[in-house]
Amino acid sequence: MRLPAITILIILLSSTAQAQTRTIDSLKSRLRVVTTASARIPLLLSLCEEHFSLNRDTLFAFAQETMALTNSSGNSYQQDLAAIAMANAYYRWGWMDSSLAFINPLVQKGPGKSKPEQDIYFKAARLQALCYGGRSDFKNALNILYTIVGRAEKTKDSIVLGSNMNTIGSVLIGMDNNTSALDWLRRALSFTPAEKKFLGNRAAIFANMAALFLQSGKTDSAQWMARQAVALSQSVENLNTLASALRIEAAIASSLHNYADAEAALKKMIEVRFLQNNDASMYVDDNLQLIDFYMDTGQYQKAIATCKERLVQGNVYDTSANGGKTLSNIISLRLVYYEALAKCYQKVGDMKNYQATLEELITAKDSFYKVNSAEAIAEMQTKYEVEKKENTIIQQRLDLTRKNYIFYGSLLLTVIVVLFGIFLFRNFRKKQMLRHQFAMQAEKKNTEEGIRAAEEKERKRIAADLHDNLGAYAASISSNLDQLTQGNNRGTQQNAMEQLRANADAIVSELSDTIWALNKTALPISTISDRIKLLIRRIQPSYPSVMMEVAEEIETDPVLLPSQAFHLFRIVQEAINNALRHSGCSNLWVKIYSGKSWTIQVQDNGRGMPDNAAPGNGLYNMQSRAKSEGWSLSWRTTNPGTTVEINS
Repeated sequence: MRLPAITILIILLSSTAQAQTRTIDSLKSRLRVVTTASARIPLLLSLCEEHFSLNRDTLFAFAQETMALTNSSGNSYQQDLAAIAMANAYYRWGWMDSSLAFINPLVQKGPGKSKPEQDIYFKAARLQALCYGGRSDFKNALNILYTIVGRAEKTKDSIVLGSNMNTIGSVLIGMDNNTSALDWLRRALSFTPAEKKFLGNRAAIFANMAALFLQSGKTDSAQWMARQAVALSQSVENLNTLASALRIEAAIASSLHNYADAEAALKKMIEVRFLQNNDASMYVDDNLQLIDFYMDTGQYQKAIATCKERLVQGNVYDTSANGGKTLSNIISLRLVYYEALAKCYQKVGDMKNYQATLEELITAKDSFYKVNSAEAIAEMQTKYEVEKKENTIIQQRLDLTRKNYIFYGSLLLTVIVVLFGIFLFRNFRKKQMLRHQFAMQAEKKNTEEGIRAAEEKERKRIAADLHDNLGAYAASISSNLDQLTQGNNRGTQQNAMEQLRANADAIVSELSDTIWALNKTALPISTISDRIKLLIRRIQPSYPSVMMEVAEEIETDPVLLPSQAFHLFRIVQEAINNALRHSGCSNLWVKIYSGKSWTIQVQDNGRGMPDNAAPGNGLYNMQSRAKSEGWSLSWRTTNPGTTVEINS
């Protein structure tokens, strides 16, 4: 017993439809009581989302109303959804070209960056792939589906990934590539957990897996998968997947020669199809399964009648022809029915009709590519004729317009309006430029005043620092001179001379450090490091028992303003002096790091700071300098010693 696999697209289409009777009835009830466009559009769009459960006539009517209302709404997102609804309506009638005419512009836009734009793209691209699949163009269908999956992996959209991977698996089943199909179906299932919003997808995946296992002869696995698909489809009221799962259940039952169960499943399937649409003949796989059932149960005349009904051709755009039934114009589908019909005639021994059907089958196969070419030429010819007629009409209208004086009056009025508009625009632009210039000048003036104020504030601050420091040294010098004048002891005089020299050196050093900072327009960290090294060399002789070292790890060399460099140097200088005077250390390190930010550490191995030590003026000044520049300053005991750290 074979399972028909020429178009497994019925399962592909159903993977995200949620739907159905109760949802549709509820939406229709709400639609009846609203009259405004703003209230009707969301309800209509929701109804159009149920496109595989609605009757196709009803869907077409809803889609047309949605298009009409959204065209005047100005909402581009709703307009795109309406275009997809119209494409789905055409698809349900088998009008693939009309469906693609609505879909292709949406796909060409690409997925965009926002979630609504991505939703539109994924829906449109998926329907585009299904249209190609409906025409048995599996190559283009797969290329589109692979593109969707690649883009959905970037956005991590599990629903899109699961549904389209399932569709790829379905197409591969139709191409008899069962190994690759199983891989894709398993990947689809990995993106489809047993959560409410994924149940529709899971039902479709289980249905495809059931079909695949049946083809592979794994009847037990196929039966389990089909039952899961039926149960899930019923729980979410997904009529399309339910009908497909029932068809597969019938095929499994027939393969086990359990024809009573097969017939029961087929009856349920037909009931579900009629809930979706009055014409059950449009579902090719359903028809092939029904024909197989008739043949398996010896009902050959019913099988022959069904094949003949499905081989009717006609104009797909004339919905009144053949009682609105679906027509089989696509040769790839007709080939399947011819094969089934020939098999039926052979079974009943009608060799005359068997031979005639084989000839029809051979002719159809031979003309397959010719027919495709003829269709393409006919389509191009039709397009050319339409464009030619449109151009003729446009030309006639232009000729009539040229003879009408109203045209010239309108043109003259348009020119005047345009010139006046250009004049107003230029005048407006000139005023805007003047306002912009005034604003820039005012901003420049405010900036300059702010800089001057900041410079004056910093100048006063540095002057105050110099006054305090130099004043202290000057007072010490005065005291030293008094000692020299009053001292009678040679030792006292010698000590006073040494202190006098030290104070003078300190004054020179203070002025030198200040001038070094203020003479520069900007100072990099490496220059400040060099100044710290110079400070170490200057004070090293006074502390022969202390080993002092400066270590650098400068990856980048950020630049500081002169005032910043001055304050940073003073903080480091104060930290060094504190360590030398109070810690009793034998080693002192200054470590300078510079990457994305800079850090300077002054570390000693002395006795450390007592927990109850009260901060003096030196520590207060360090904190004040750091705070004014927005730096962080911290002290921590490193056992032994203390580390002072300044961070930008």
